[in-house]
Amino acid sequence: MAAKMAYRIARHDVLRRPVPGPGDARIAKLANSSHAMTLRTMCALLAIGLLSASALFASLLLTAALAQTPASHVIKTGTGFFVSETGHVVTNEHVVQGCDAVRATPGGALQKVAADRASDLALYAAAAKPDAFARLRGGRGARAGETVIAVGFPLPSILGSDPIVTAGIISSLSGVRSDRRRIQITTPLQPGNSGGPLLGEDGAVVGVIVSQLDALKVVRDYGEIPQNVNFAISLDTLKSFLNGNGVSYLLDDSQKTKSPPDITAEATRYAVLIECLSSRTDREATVVPEPIEPRTSDKPSDKPSDKATDRIPEPLPRPAAPGPLPSPANQARIVFPKAVSPFHSAEMPEMARMLTCRDQYVVNKYNGGNGGLLWMQDGGGYFDACNNRLKDAGF
Repeated sequence: MAAKMAYRIARHDVLRRPVPGPGDARIAKLANSSHAMTLRTMCALLAIGLLSASALFASLLLTAALAQTPASHVIKTGTGFFVSETGHVVTNEHVVQGCDAVRATPGGALQKVAADRASDLALYAAAAKPDAFARLRGGRGARAGETVIAVGFPLPSILGSDPIVTAGIISSLSGVRSDRRRIQITTPLQPGNSGGPLLGEDGAVVGVIVSQLDALKVVRDYGEIPQNVNFAISLDTLKSFLNGNGVSYLLDDSQKTKSPPDITAEATRYAVLIECLSSRTDREATVVPEPIEPRTSDKPSDKPSDKATDRIPEPLPRPAAPGPLPSPANQARIVFPKAVSPFHSAEMPEMARMLTCRDQYVVNKYNGGNGGLLWMQDGGGYFDACNNRLKDAGF
């Protein structure tokens, strides 16, 4: 029986049979597994009498167990960077949250050292020492208006595995609601940039990329499109995290300005692609880059949102609508778009509808108003009515 089963595996007969028989699915899985070459070699040994049937049967049982072990899948990606000569890697806590294992490229499998949800930082250790590691800025800190560079691995399934470099400036030394754990930057970011280094004019680390503003919510609540509003974890927050976990890092006090190409060449040696692995079946089919999440808790103890992208702080209370809602006669004079504007057709449907409605709303204001409707108001504003009409029209 063992010889017959071995022969079927070696010949792949099961894969060519029009009607699979009992046990064929298991044999096909073995024949296509990474252990198939070893099995075929053992089958050949059995055929020429150099391996006993009992030994082959034991090997088949072991291989079947290995083949049924759930494989790990990449469920999200981010960026990290080496901060010590011993192999410590820093990234965002939200990048590695929920991972069964974490892998860096280069660097291999990483071992968790510490994670802090309040600061959104995580520390891991690689088995081997890195070829290079980042230096943190010493002396004077980051300055508003300073040119900064972000290095990371955004959307690797689309853009590839090479590091991507973007540049901007530090627009503020605090984040949402004057949060000093964050700094605001204009550097363009994409999903997958999370956890990457933010580098100053001297090439030293001045922050850790963490989030971008939720543009859809801002458009929905304010009717305006936020421009270049992104965030990084401040250098002081990073230093406190490393000090608290006993990591020996180096400071760069040179304050010597370097060219962007030189900064990029150095950073690509210590920046790494972070992959979050999981073997859970409910997520194994999902391979998505980690969205860049706004962290807007006022207090470190606040429970973070469970949504993929945390919401920005609630807008200030709106003034009450002047008087009752417009009558049907007044509403009939309000102009609504009949289709999504071609200027916004390349956007995602929800964003395209918002931008189209906003454009028409502005035009209406200059052509006699919107029949008393505000952009957003209790009981339904112009946006709600316009958005629903476009959705009903199939946009």
